[in-house]
Formats: sequence, C-alpha cells, structure tokens
Amino acid sequence: MRSRISGLLLASMVGAASGAAGSPVASSHPADVLARLQLVPDQLPLESSKPVVVLVHGINAGPEVFDVLARGLAQRGFQVVRFRYDYEDNLERSADRFVRAVRTLRNLCAPPSITVIAHSMGGLVARRAMTVGRPETLAEPAGGLPIRLVTVASPFGGFSEANLTRLWVVRILAAPFGVMESHANLGSRSSFICQPGSLGANVSHVKAETEEEGKTRLDWRGRRERDTVARRRNQRNPIVDADARARVVHIDAGHVGVIEDHREVPQIFWDALEDSGMLARDKTAAGMNPAEMNED
Repeated sequence: MRSRISGLLLASMVGAASGAAGSPVASSHPADVLARLQLVPDQLPLESSKPVVVLVHGINAGPEVFDVLARGLAQRGFQVVRFRYDYEDNLERSADRFVRAVRTLRNLCAPPSITVIAHSMGGLVARRAMTVGRPETLAEPAGGLPIRLVTVASPFGGFSEANLTRLWVVRILAAPFGVMESHANLGSRSSFICQPGSLGANVSHVKAETEEEGKTRLDWRGRRERDTVARRRNQRNPIVDADARARVVHIDAGHVGVIEDHREVPQIFWDALEDSGMLARDKTAAGMNPAEMNED
C-alpha cells in the first residue's frame, strides 16, 4: 500500500498479486458464493434491514488495509463487505468483476441501498463499474438500486509518468521492475482516464480529494514515512468532477493516513462521511426512502 511514484513505475509496487475474481458456481452457502466473487463479509448472515458498505482497496493492497475502518463502520451499525481484486490486472476487467460481485451481493441480502467506499485506484475501478454504456454496469435509471459511491484519494487524473506503459513492449520490458498491466490504465493520456464515462442516475458520488503534499504518517513499526502519492492534479478530472452525480470534498490528510494512521481512522475522515450523509444523517439507516438518497 505504501506506494511511491517514481518514473515509469509510478511506485515500488512489488509483491504478490491478489487472486483474480472468477465467476460464481452453484453453491448452497452464501459464504461460498461471496468467496468465489472475491467478496469478504466481516460477518454472516447479512441482513436486508441493515445498510451495507462495500470497501474497495487500492493498488499494492488488499482487504486487510480496511481493518480499522471496518471496525469503526461496524460500530456505527453498518454491515461491511470487502472486495478483493487483482490490482495488477486491467482495470476494465476488475470493474466487470466488481459489477458481478455487487449484483450477487444484492441478490443475496436485498439491501435497500449500497454504499461503496473505494480508496485510491479502487475508486477508479468502482466508478467505472457504475458508468453508463458498459456491457457490465451497475448504472441504472432513476429509481434503480441506490448506490452511494465514496472515492478517497483516487487518481482520476492519472499520472503522466505512466503514459509510456500504454505500450505493451514497455510493459513487457519493464515488468521485472514492477510495471503491471494496470499501469496502462493509470496514464494521464490513457482512454481509461480521458474517457471516464457518466455515472448512472441511481448513483451519487462523493469524491473526497486529499491534500497530500508534505504529509507523513506512522507506519506499522511506529516510524514516520512520507504519505504523498496522488497530488491534487492527479486526483482532478474535469469530466469526473463535472458529472451531475458528483460532489467534491477536500480532506487535509495523506494518501494512506486518510483511512488509517497508526491504527486509527482520522476524525476528519469520519467528518467527511458525516457530511456526505452516510453516517448519523444516513437516510437509509434513519428509515427514510432510499430513493431520496440522490437528492443530496
């Protein structure tokens, strides 16, 4: 998770890839179905009467990055499900898998609405899964399943350093140095970044931009490290920002520290979720009509 942008590599992104999600097979147990879709529920059974939050990790990370946040959400009455994807893979394929995972989750527990909190590159995957016109999409007309998307520190503007990785020969030659297929989607000139698409009418988007410049955080050893990965220019995209479904908020925190800093979720992040209407003023949790959610 501790990414570093450096030249064409964007980071020292070395490590084992997460297992790619596959199609579900017939199973009588919900846990088996969810596992095959790379969905990790924090507890079972899932209840249709309680709000569901799906957490989506970023690059060089896995569901465990949300351990602290998940506990806080559970204490606030949310059912937490984490989505694991192969961060080395093409982001379009990861978005397709996310669509299938959320559809299955919806069928299993029939929640009145779904909230997705997606960090860093996970925000690119989650938003793409909710755009209009894709063969696989969670985008629906008004009146469809309400989805609240909260992206955090997501590089919707891409990175100029990754533009050369759009060439397959560069990816092959640079693979020993940590370049992955997903890097081709992260280039500021890639079609993934330049043509982000429009969100479905059933989706509301809280786009939390972090003020990362000069930030540091404490790592698991208690040592302070640099926490600047996606600068504001990397997080901004005129098409994404101007989408009628989106509202941009700013958080004065580092890239990783915004969701977890020395085993705590910063209060400013909880404040941002409250401002989005998700927490104390969450309309679904308060018994309000989920269809009203997108009126924020």
